[in-house]
Amino acid sequence: IFNISFLTGVFWLMLCEFIQDFVYDVDPGDKEFDEDLFMVTFGIESNDHFYNILLVTYFAVTSLSTVGFGDYHPRGNTERMATALILLFGVAIFSYIMGIFIGIIDQIS
Repeated sequence: IFNISFLTGVFWLMLCEFIQDFVYDVDPGDKEFDEDLFMVTFGIESNDHFYNILLVTYFAVTSLSTVGFGDYHPRGNTERMATALILLFGVAIFSYIMGIFIGIIDQIS
């Protein structure tokens, strides 16, 4: 479960960088940009890599487990659409893995 959350978080980080760089064509630290994006709002460009990986893994765990604290969330419409697709597939995979674990526990019992 942690590996899936980690990979989903890294995919989310790469997707946000793609959206920022190619969809909106924003340079890091651009103060005149008024679009509300995940990378710009939470200052991802100014953090070190370890902190960013921890942040997006936390985001993925809270999203895939459907807890969703709301402290880190998609900001722009393009990010919201991408997150909806990630959550559809992520929750399905998460549920499948939990079903396997329940089957293993039933066999042990």
